[in-house]
Amino acid sequence: MNETDFRILSTLSTNPGRHLSVRGLTTAVRARHGIAHYANTYRAARRLQREGILRFARAGSSQLVSLNFESPLTTDSLAEMELLKRRMLAKRLKSLRRLLVSLSEGPAFGPIALIDLERNAKLNRAEILITLPSAIPAEGGPDRIRQQLNALEKKLNLRIDPLVLSQEEFRTLLSARDANPLKEMLSKQIVVLGPDLFWSQIRASWAQGIEIRFDETETDPAHLTEGQILHNLSRFGYEEFGPRLIEAQNVGMETLTIALLLRQDPRYAAAAAVVLAKNAANYSLLLFLSKKHGMEAKMLGLLETVDRHKPEKSRQGAIQTLRGAGVAPAAVDEGHVARTLRTYDAL
Repeated sequence: MNETDFRILSTLSTNPGRHLSVRGLTTAVRARHGIAHYANTYRAARRLQREGILRFARAGSSQLVSLNFESPLTTDSLAEMELLKRRMLAKRLKSLRRLLVSLSEGPAFGPIALIDLERNAKLNRAEILITLPSAIPAEGGPDRIRQQLNALEKKLNLRIDPLVLSQEEFRTLLSARDANPLKEMLSKQIVVLGPDLFWSQIRASWAQGIEIRFDETETDPAHLTEGQILHNLSRFGYEEFGPRLIEAQNVGMETLTIALLLRQDPRYAAAAAVVLAKNAANYSLLLFLSKKHGMEAKMLGLLETVDRHKPEKSRQGAIQTLRGAGVAPAAVDEGHVARTLRTYDAL
């Protein structure tokens, strides 16, 4: 793979569902890599089209370029691109080399990606996405992997925030219309182990009719406005703070729950309890967001309070995971939560 091919594929891979004119692609490559020339981009894109890796489609007077997921060669080329990215970054970042060696020594059940690597390296932090096959052995499940990463965190003196998903969870979040962390993470990922498996998974999702769209803007729960919170609370069955007054971005219930806890207000904690009691949560995502935003103690206190009033197996699994990681629950106004749950008939 030559340098122009690499730059084109790495640019398109940040949002594989998009279609760009050759001029738009040239601009995007230049913004990402610092250099790009229209003629070189056009020639390379046409050659990649002939190889089956890219697709050209006419839209008015323009030709739009996109990745061609009909061809298995596309996933092979994207996997090769990931290996090149890993090699280039490992040369520059010593901390990445130690982490890569440690991850390689563990059980590799599925692809492992590091997210926003350079920014997180400056913060002495790693954000890791792991996708597990459907038929994974019980002894190698998500909790075992989280325990191994907790031990690795101490060994490397590096904060590790893991999101461990099953293939089904991965596809559900990828296809969701709400803004969610997975789609935001995928635009900033580098697949360090199993890149062929990762891109085959994306291709399989595309073959099932899922729109492959990565979101390049991150939704920070701490920065959701009051209007955005009210809008999304209404969507998930809670309107005590008043009717939904404005249309706003739809966010997943997990992001909304963290936003409510970050408000440090018992009323918002009670609202979060209603959201959790009335809707099916992705607890893998809640665990990830809780650690990322320093809300593990508050999350554990909330989950235990809700579960005492409305027991649920997957919620109890999340509670055990937090307890196993040594998290101590923060106090929750249980009386307020119980009254709010009864008011919303969530028990």
